[in-house]
Amino acid sequence: MTQRVEPIPFQDIQRLTDDRTAIIEWYITSDNILTFILTANSRHPLVEQASVRELEALVNFVKAYFTAYYQKEN
Repeated sequence: MTQRVEPIPFQDIQRLTDDRTAIIEWYITSDNILTFILTANSRHPLVEQASVRELEALVNFVKAYFTAYYQKEN
């Protein structure tokens, strides 16, 4: 079974924000972290790309977190 999802225009998403709100979405791929930032006043989403070093730091943090979590559980 597949679900059909209709695209949402940028302006409709932007209307969900006000002057004190931002929508932030992260996409983590095998070799990158992309951050999309939407605000009420932006004409286009701001896209930030993490460095390889930042991605490695995230991977190391996640590994350490789960190692500590599972050691504590046992």
